[in-house]
Amino acid sequence: MTKFAQLTLVVVLCLSALPVALAQDLPSPLARVAKALECARQESTSGWKVERVKPIAGSENVLIEIYVSAGRRAKVSIIYNRSEAEAIVKMKRGAAGNSAKAIQELGDGAYSWGYSEAIAFRKGNLTVYVSAVSDIDSLLPALGDTERTNLRRIEEIAINKSFARSVASFLSNLDKACQTMERG
Repeated sequence: MTKFAQLTLVVVLCLSALPVALAQDLPSPLARVAKALECARQESTSGWKVERVKPIAGSENVLIEIYVSAGRRAKVSIIYNRSEAEAIVKMKRGAAGNSAKAIQELGDGAYSWGYSEAIAFRKGNLTVYVSAVSDIDSLLPALGDTERTNLRRIEEIAINKSFARSVASFLSNLDKACQTMERG
């Protein structure tokens, strides 16, 4: 075996072990979510690029992914809690303030808040936060400031809702995420 072939083999083995290594730092329910997300991504043709982000020091039991597409970014943070009661407290803490609005039919309870209506919802012991940013300024530079501001807000709200619904649906069908890959 040539040195190049050996090096290639080592690189491939290291890269294939990366998702497993990342999942090992997570508690088992989050590791299960991370594995299912990997399976779903292998089948996805959504056009969103995904980057897994390491949580800040002191944060634990959290899985953070940033989705990027054409000047848009959506951050999805999934936190594992020891109990449903703890998940409810964290969800409400994230949505604290006078502008928080309850959202019906999303997970086991949900709120949106703020200018772009970021979303926090709960699914069992998991608390999920979704927040989006749109770079409409560079995408549509000819628009006036008011139009750009209004469009940015509308787009960010739509992205938040879309990702929150997708993640809630995904978490409801977690056991099915890797079945297609295993059958193929």
